[in-house]
This record gives sequence, structure tokens and C-alpha cells, in this order.
Amino acid sequence: MKRFCSLIIFAAWGFALAGCGAQSKQPTTVTSATSALTSQLHSPARSAQRLTISDPCPTRLHDICGPLLVYLTTNYRLPEHLDELRQMPGSEPIGEFVCATSKQPYVYNPAGIIGANVAQRAVIYDAAPTHSGYRWAIVIKEATPSAPFIAEVVAWPESRFPRDVEN
Repeated sequence: MKRFCSLIIFAAWGFALAGCGAQSKQPTTVTSATSALTSQLHSPARSAQRLTISDPCPTRLHDICGPLLVYLTTNYRLPEHLDELRQMPGSEPIGEFVCATSKQPYVYNPAGIIGANVAQRAVIYDAAPTHSGYRWAIVIKEATPSAPFIAEVVAWPESRFPRDVEN
């Protein structure tokens, strides 16, 4: 029995060494491939093309979402003009209705541009795709008997917007 236990321990020790030896080269390859990809992703040319959370444009649009939702739930319709949102009682002061990057006024389109499904539409959005080929937009989803109005800020590619949309 002692001999059998020694044989099992010796075999397990041998497998452990063989397993460690077989894996030693693979992590080096993965690490070098990962570090090459990481340096490529964080290169200055690449980072200029990415959307970022620190972009002030989506923050500005989020600030507009609150008064827009209050207006929608109070009046059951969109305002005729964005300035009506400034008059909503209890609202925080809203900044300019202008993209912080392009300095162009946001487009307000109450009819909206239909999104991925018919229930959502972009009603306030950037006049130009100045965010790495994207436009930040406020997309609303209509209220239903079982769900309230929803407004969210999204980045849509330029291809989502019809070419004949007046900016």
C-alpha cells in the first residue's frame, strides 16, 4: 500500500511539472498580443476617434431629459419649442441647447427620427456628427398603459440619420 501511494504521489508530481512546462510559453504569446492590442487602442490617433463618458455633450443632453420628461408627463405631448422646457416648475436651470463640441444648436424634431424599433425616436440631436462620426441624441419611448415615457441619451451613427434631414 505504501508503494502504491508513493507511485500515485510521484505520478501526480510528474503531471504537475509537465502541465506547468507546457503552459509556460502560451501566456507569453497572449501577453505580448494583448499588450500590442492595448498599445494600439490607447494610441493618440485611436483615442481621438472614440466616444468618451467625459464628453460634455451627453451630459448637457441628460440635463435636458429631466424637464423634457416632466413636460411630457404633464402635457402628454412634446413642446412646440425647446425654450418651453425652461419654464417647467421645479426644474433645474438648463444650459444652452448647443453642442459643446461643435457649438451648433441642437436639432429639435418633434416628429423624431425612428430608431431601431418604431416605439423609439430621436427628438433632440446634434446638428452634425462631430463625435467620431456619431451624433448624440435624446431618444424617447412613448408611454404605454403599463410603462411611463422614457428618455435616454444615445450615440447614433451618422448613417441612422436621413440625408435630407434639415439641420
